[in-house]
Amino acid sequence: MQTINIPDFTNTAPLDFSNPDDNVQGKIDEAIALIRKTMLGARYPLLIHGKGVWSEKTFARENPSKTNEIIGNVDMATTDHVGACIEKLQHSKVLQEWSTAPVEYRAKRLRWVADKFREKRFFFIALTILETGKSAPEADGEICEAIDFLEWYAAYAPFVVELCNKTLISPCGEKNSAEVVPATRVPICASIQPWNFPVAISVGPAAAALVSGYAVLYKPSQQSSVIGYHMVKTFLDAGIPPALLHFLPGSGKEIGTYMVKHRQVSAVAFTGSKKVRDEIQYDIAEFNKNEIPRIAMRDRYQKQALALESGGKNAIIVDSDADMDEAVVGISDSTFGFQGQKCSACSRLIIVDKDGIHGEVYKAITSRLKDRMKSMRIGNAEDPKNQIGPLIDINAYNKFNTYLDTAKGDECVVTTRVIPSASHSHGYFVPPTIVEQLHPYSKIAQEEIFGPLLSVFSALSFEDAIHLANASEFALTAGIYSRNEDNIALAKRMLIAGNIYINHKITGAVVGKQPFGGFKMSGNGTKAGGWDYLLSFLLQQKNITENTMRRGIPLE
Repeated sequence: MQTINIPDFTNTAPLDFSNPDDNVQGKIDEAIALIRKTMLGARYPLLIHGKGVWSEKTFARENPSKTNEIIGNVDMATTDHVGACIEKLQHSKVLQEWSTAPVEYRAKRLRWVADKFREKRFFFIALTILETGKSAPEADGEICEAIDFLEWYAAYAPFVVELCNKTLISPCGEKNSAEVVPATRVPICASIQPWNFPVAISVGPAAAALVSGYAVLYKPSQQSSVIGYHMVKTFLDAGIPPALLHFLPGSGKEIGTYMVKHRQVSAVAFTGSKKVRDEIQYDIAEFNKNEIPRIAMRDRYQKQALALESGGKNAIIVDSDADMDEAVVGISDSTFGFQGQKCSACSRLIIVDKDGIHGEVYKAITSRLKDRMKSMRIGNAEDPKNQIGPLIDINAYNKFNTYLDTAKGDECVVTTRVIPSASHSHGYFVPPTIVEQLHPYSKIAQEEIFGPLLSVFSALSFEDAIHLANASEFALTAGIYSRNEDNIALAKRMLIAGNIYINHKITGAVVGKQPFGGFKMSGNGTKAGGWDYLLSFLLQQKNITENTMRRGIPLE
């Protein structure tokens, strides 16, 4: 019987901020100072087939902690730029050779990219702090994840091919084998990615698409386009051929839609809002229904949604048997980390107490959470003493305050951390907030806010708490804090979410340990950082059967 070799893999270790000998914070401060001295306010072109291309329209990206500081001015692509890029790909020998090369060849080049990201680790940490307002430890965790995606997909793409082959039966006189190939003669993937994990969530789909044989049209969020430029440059500097990865920032409504609908774009990877995800699914379905008959026979294919991720409204349940110290820390970190701007963040807390909001368990947890929240320092993300930084931009700031006004208008119990001093007037800072006594089907309790706001509910029994946790159109992450084995078993069986955490915060999934992705309205079932994520990209399998019984003499 054939054996299948599981790849060896070790996650990238996070930096040790507590060790004074490592001087981690000092190195980050130096990297920030160097960016300010040499790059601040620079203009960034599109990158099309390796060449910088200037546009008539630019986007000025500000520092959300310090809005009078411009991180960079990014040129915006037009549909003409994207169309010309795709047209050139139709005749690219580089893409043809790449898509038909052995998967090991492509995987080796992903490892080169991983090495380059290791070299530029402090640069990307510093740039992520400046452009997105993420804290240094959060930014470092993201760079670790990006490196892990590269190494993981480099290891597991050959494994998928090996798995396909070693599970085939070849009887005597017959050899059965498999090749995994892209879906089209000119495989092109549009990768449309968000600002909240601008390195990791951009690197992951790009790595998976490249190792699967695609060329990638990468459209970053406007709010993280400077990071996006340097991400693409890092791939190219590491040896990825320029024909295979293109930096095309621009309006999602214009450029993103154009990419998705374009006849020669065969696949789409997307992370973002539910609204846009729904639009992408509709556009793909319409293409496959109406456009396929208009394509020449040799080039016909079905456009694929490789990976679609679209957020969450995630709940944590706490019962009376929980370790309260552990629960309060985990809930707080899951809710307020990166100001709640994670699709995995906790935004609903359900406390099991037979006496409801008047019970001792409910009072103890909410009281301690409020005390912890009120002790948090709010301010510039560069300062390691601050636990709460800014929201990403003015739209996010206004959206959060609209939800906060709604909560106050609904006569809910609203507790906030007051933002101290006028020194924060130049950043998009909002108060961490806990809201109680709101209806579980209210707007605040059901819509993804993407900010540091926690809705708190009570449930009279653990079963009621699970039903309440599941009462959402999303199903991304969920968690419980309990030492009751029966409740833990019930949660494992009944909670509906792609990632479920027991006595553990519900953010911070690690590649290879917690493959990440949800279902319902949260995603299409793909799990980033799992080996099977590549199955969405390595869609087409050619099975080859050869008669190995040699008979007669072959004629010349």
